[in-house]
Amino acid sequence: MDFSHTPGWKGDLEINLNSCLIAFSTIFLGMRLYVRFVMTHNPGWDDAMAGLAYVMLIVQSAMDIRVVSYGSGTHMEHVMPFPHIIAGFFEVRRHPRLTRSDALEAADSGPSLEDDEREEN
Repeated sequence: MDFSHTPGWKGDLEINLNSCLIAFSTIFLGMRLYVRFVMTHNPGWDDAMAGLAYVMLIVQSAMDIRVVSYGSGTHMEHVMPFPHIIAGFFEVRRHPRLTRSDALEAADSGPSLEDDEREEN
């Protein structure tokens, strides 16, 4: 669904921001790995951690870009809910409210300490 026509849409900003994040991270990680592997011939475990963090950044940014088509960057009032996905998620549960007096009454009518001692013997 195209949300770009909704008022206050910021999806293009989200796409551009994540694209720049991926580009800059790729450049900086590439420079780091070039220096560590080619120039100094001294890679370490921190390079592996940087690579893992880079992969997680790519996955997160890709998901952020993908969810723009589902309404990310759009005000919530302009996004139609998908009932088959979130059916009952925001549904107000209709349970009777437990008041303080109801709780005290339930506590008074519950099992006593004497009942527990009898069950143990």
